[in-house]
Amino acid sequence: MPHHHTITTSTTDNMIGRELLEWVVTAKRDARVYACEQDFALFAMYYFAEHFTYAIPGFQWAMYKLLNEFTRGKFRFLLWVMFRESAKTTVAKMYVVYCITYRKKRFINWDSYDKANSESALFDISTWLQTNRRLVADFGQLFYEDPKMSARFSRMKRMGEFITTNRVKVKAYTTQEGTRGRIFDRYRPDLYVVEDYETAKTIESAPVTAKIIKHIDELKAGLSVDGQVIFLGNYISEVGSVAQMIAEAAANPIAWRVQMVAVEKDGEIAWPDKYVATNDEAVKINAGRSRREWVVSLMQLRKDLNASGRKVYEAEMMNNPEAAGEPFFDRERIDKDIVKAKAKPAIKVVGGLSIFEEYVAKYRYAFGGDTSKGVGRDSCTSCGIRFSPGAGVGAKVIGTYASNTIAPDLFAYEMKAHGNLFGECLLAPELNNTGYATVTQLKMLKYPRIYQQVKTDQADQRVTKDLGWEATSANVAAIYFAFRTAYNDGELEVPSLALLLEMRAFTRRDLDMASKKQEVEGITRHFDLLRAGCIAWEMRAVAVVTKAKPYRQGQVESVSEYHG
Repeated sequence: MPHHHTITTSTTDNMIGRELLEWVVTAKRDARVYACEQDFALFAMYYFAEHFTYAIPGFQWAMYKLLNEFTRGKFRFLLWVMFRESAKTTVAKMYVVYCITYRKKRFINWDSYDKANSESALFDISTWLQTNRRLVADFGQLFYEDPKMSARFSRMKRMGEFITTNRVKVKAYTTQEGTRGRIFDRYRPDLYVVEDYETAKTIESAPVTAKIIKHIDELKAGLSVDGQVIFLGNYISEVGSVAQMIAEAAANPIAWRVQMVAVEKDGEIAWPDKYVATNDEAVKINAGRSRREWVVSLMQLRKDLNASGRKVYEAEMMNNPEAAGEPFFDRERIDKDIVKAKAKPAIKVVGGLSIFEEYVAKYRYAFGGDTSKGVGRDSCTSCGIRFSPGAGVGAKVIGTYASNTIAPDLFAYEMKAHGNLFGECLLAPELNNTGYATVTQLKMLKYPRIYQQVKTDQADQRVTKDLGWEATSANVAAIYFAFRTAYNDGELEVPSLALLLEMRAFTRRDLDMASKKQEVEGITRHFDLLRAGCIAWEMRAVAVVTKAKPYRQGQVESVSEYHG
């Protein structure tokens, strides 16, 4: 992966000395306010002293240093990928308060996948502004709640928006809401905090992940000229939005900074005052401390988080979602192609089909299809590949489609539309349990080119031809190996970001499970688009030049046209 600015846990320099802390406590108000503006770490340690239960570890000093550079406009996008309970959310909330007190920003948005999280963060911030004695003493009442409402306010846990007395607006959103039209007075958002946008729920759905990524792209496009974004996440999926932002940051190190911190690395614990290695160490230390100051045993934490059989500890505490198995594809090559795909997306989208190249009559085309287990579960996917007229090289993925909101029988209409767009080309839906519905419907629609799988009975040598591509324990592994060889050898170009991300996440263990149609360690690891691509690649020897005229967009029959 290309180099980008990454801060590791090796940073150990303390930024604030004891003498400075003692001075700021006794200094005159104006001098203290000025000093704290120059250094966010000093601001946090003075105004939020009660939050520093444990000694500040090296990676948190690095966080404060990055925020100082961020404040000075050294970069626009900050990505924190850190273990659970690393205090990244608390630090981000403190920074919002810092921006309010010094009026560094005018319109602050807090986005999360779950709006309750965003509203909870705003409530904490508003409460600090109202009740933090040191803040009120130095900056006045920046948030003022009507005394008549104080009783209700004390019972609140969430807040959707507020405007401070120095005219800074803070508003809670979700990553499922549009970003257009966000404006306060004449100001566009100039600071976003995007928290917990990738969850165990979102990573199970490629369409949901795609929506989150689109939201983030729109969010960045709608920033004010000097606008900035702080992203807070856990690296829990190799195909999710966090993985994509890491790749984007690698391609643009001027605009981005990335700080990735695992709870432990090479036997060194990132926060040694809060975490210890074993249960025995924890018991010994905690015997002499109050519960608020107890240390946490990583041995016990690993056991608790992995109790379901999933490698939650490895993903959420170690930034290692790849722990489930050895990579199947060349990730270095994929990372380069991911950067290219981000820079050059699909030329257009027709009926949900992302198209990367226009139809040319001289080429051969085929679409592979993988059907879902049911609406709302995995996705019905289609992947189209363009082959050279003859047997030469030069193949390319030209279209991808994924939807978890469509039934397998209705998916036939979509595949028919895809084939029509590319000259009534060959369609090869997988003939699995739900695939029969797709194949049957395609036959009823009288689509002219459905793949016929020839099978010979070894007992009587009887030859049969079945519509669709039938997966068996013997042929599944072979199609993945063939697809990998074509990609690694440069024979197949893959411009689809969604497909590349699935390829990057796919492991040898996933290959074993794909052959057996099983889930990995209780985790639903769907590689539906990759499956469709592998089937499409199998059509390289049987796809033909059709010379049929492609349908114009208005002529293409799809589910939306049939079922409106």
